[in-house]
Amino acid sequence: MEEHRLTEMKPGYDEKLFNELYEKTTPLKRRLAGSISAGKLGVDYDEILSWFDVKFIYVFNKYFETKSPEVLKGFLLNSLSMFRNRILKVAYSEKNSVYRDTLELDEVNNLESLTYSEREPHTEFYLNKAMSFITEKISDDSLLVLQIDLDPPLYIKERMERMGKKVTNKIPSYLVADYLSLGKDKEAVNYINELRREYREATQLAKEHFALHPVSLN
Repeated sequence: MEEHRLTEMKPGYDEKLFNELYEKTTPLKRRLAGSISAGKLGVDYDEILSWFDVKFIYVFNKYFETKSPEVLKGFLLNSLSMFRNRILKVAYSEKNSVYRDTLELDEVNNLESLTYSEREPHTEFYLNKAMSFITEKISDDSLLVLQIDLDPPLYIKERMERMGKKVTNKIPSYLVADYLSLGKDKEAVNYINELRREYREATQLAKEHFALHPVSLN
């Protein structure tokens, strides 16, 4: 499912660490793959398991230079669990779209300013262009967190209300982690923060891109 995001392994990666973490995460990958109905997706168990291998490689290659082995292991475990949840929550959904048809983007760095949204009749067109750009720059995990921030599920809305906070307030990272069944520990919260940082950086890139290359309706 994420093969298109794979790149060559970065020079100097620790092959011993890779093999060690791969072995340690294999039981989790098998358990997660086994919890997904292969028949419903039109594939077999081995193919689903291969998706988790691809996810492992992607996350390892992305973070091994900047994270300690223990933190990297936590990122891998959280990413694999989140990947399983994304399959169940997104791939199984009826819409199963990369992003919502209509997005309220005020909550993410005023994304409507990325393009010429003052042309009100065509605002949705420009917003979708911006979201397409951002989607190409971020991982699927980051996209899922972005979607949650843009359109909080009922579970999060109710929790926010019980805490006396408005849904328009920033959703605490631990609450997003809890919703995604990652737990509430420091590693899970840090992972959510990292994914938010990823889509915010992409947002900034989009601002710069559309400032230099205005979108035309033609």
